[in-house]
This record gives sequence, structure tokens and C-alpha cells, in this order.
Amino acid sequence: MKKLYLCLIILLSALCLVSCEAIDDSNTGTSELNEADAESYWFSSDQKVQRVHVEASISDDLPDEMNLLITHVAEYTNGNLYELCLDYDKEFSCREYDGWDRRRLGYFYVEGDSIYRVRVIEKEFAPAFEQTGTSGRTDAITEDEDITAWSEADFKSRGALVCQDSSMEDKLGKEETGFHETIEIDGDRSIYNDYYNRVETDFYECFTWEKGKGLVRYYSGYGAESLHLELTVTDEDSKE
Repeated sequence: MKKLYLCLIILLSALCLVSCEAIDDSNTGTSELNEADAESYWFSSDQKVQRVHVEASISDDLPDEMNLLITHVAEYTNGNLYELCLDYDKEFSCREYDGWDRRRLGYFYVEGDSIYRVRVIEKEFAPAFEQTGTSGRTDAITEDEDITAWSEADFKSRGALVCQDSSMEDKLGKEETGFHETIEIDGDRSIYNDYYNRVETDFYECFTWEKGKGLVRYYSGYGAESLHLELTVTDEDSKE
């Protein structure tokens, strides 16, 4: 009888060890999954301010450096919504384009390695962003709209995909009139470029994202670098 009890104890102990190993394996898998799903091209989760160097083609009154505010707006099932805005209230010569205040880089829906951008524009400029064939754009909302009413599907279908972990070719031919977009991967950097060739010197824009750092360079302007505005990160520790 003692031998039977001993065998039962050994059997139960073995079962407990197997169960514990299974739990540990399960936890490890969850950790790896969370790490893989991290917002690798976005700023660190505790960063609220990024110090940036500012260059502009015709605005001599702008300071050389500003704070770029990083605001968490809403949390979704698969991602998060943020806003990026320069902490600068004064007027300057290249501040507006087609009803868009260029201090406000936009809202950014971040899901893993993918980032979708939505701009805020004045209501009277809304028709310019409606989908009208290949030249139309849908990557904007008006000032009276609530961005948090958008679903994750809305951001993916209406926002501009400004970052991902793979390249993206232009859907239009080089000389075709419309809104052109590309993404290039250069090491740890995802570089988004767009331009709108309704006229010869129309608007262009570029976002450069780096894994583990977030947005490291941004610029926009017109074809001949008219109204050019450029932001690059500084080496200063800007976490708050």
C-alpha cells in the first residue's frame, strides 16, 4: 500500500511540473506577441514632447527649434490614435495650405508597424479632399468633425498610409495627374513621400520614421521648394 501511495505522489508531482511548464510557455508566447505588435515606428509610450529643429524657406521669423507635442487621443482594439502638433501659436508666412494649418501635422492612427495620417482642414476646403477619381483625397476631416467617431476601418480606408514595414509603389504613372504616394524602406527607416501634381509646382510632403525613435524628419512645401517647412529631431532628450 505504501508503494501505491508513493507512486501516486510521484505521478501527481510530474503532472504539476508539466502544467507549470505549459503555463510558462504560454506566457512566453504572449510576451513575444506583444513585442512583435509594438508600435515600433512610433515614439516611446511615455514621450509627450519631441524637440525639433525648424527650417523654412521664407519665414525668417520662425525660431530655430520648437517642441512637437505628442498627444494620445484614443485607444482602439488594435491600435492607438495620437495627434502631432507644433507648440507654436504665432502666425508665419507658410503656415497654411488649402485650409490646413501646417503646425498641426495631423492625427495618426498607429497599429503595429502601420501608421495612418488624417489632417484637419477648414470646412470650406472640404470639397478638395473628396474622392473624385484618381486625383481625389480622403485623408482629412473638417474642424467640426469628431475624429474619435472614426473606426479603425475608417482610418485604414480614408487616412493616408504614411508608414509601414514594406515598400509601397506609386499607384499612378509618373506623369499621371493626381495624388502620388510611395514608401521606401532604408534599414530601420520607413520613408513616405507624396506629391500632388494638379499644377506644375503643387504640394509635396515627406515623413521619415525610424524604429525605436518615431518621426525623425518631416518636410512639406511646393514643387520648387516654395513655402518649404522642415522639421528634424535634435539630440536633446525631450521626454517628459
